[in-house]
Amino acid sequence: MTVSFHLVAEEPGDVLDESMLPADPLELFASWMADVVAAGLPEPTAMALATVSADGRPRARMVLLKAYDASGFTFYTNRTSRKASDLAEVPRASLLFPWYAIQRQVISAWSRVGVGPRGR
Repeated sequence: MTVSFHLVAEEPGDVLDESMLPADPLELFASWMADVVAAGLPEPTAMALATVSADGRPRARMVLLKAYDASGFTFYTNRTSRKASDLAEVPRASLLFPWYAIQRQVISAWSRVGVGPRGR
């Protein structure tokens, strides 16, 4: 799993320098998630999930984050849904947390995605 963090710059000098990041990306994710919740933004766990079908068709949809830890991000879906089929056929996906109201976004991508009763 890779995780990247971005400031949505309002000013030309607004940057997120690598030296500002903790060694554990989930530490920064937890901090930013707390900031989103504290800001009172609606649906702070809403994220865009991008997948690709077996025949190469890209798809994106919004899902809600249920949990996260060192093994990745967990969301729930119907195991017969199109997104579950996509993930079973092509176990690669990307997530985007669009927290524009606080000028931040988080992108995560993985090449091993599990679909199962526990989500991993």
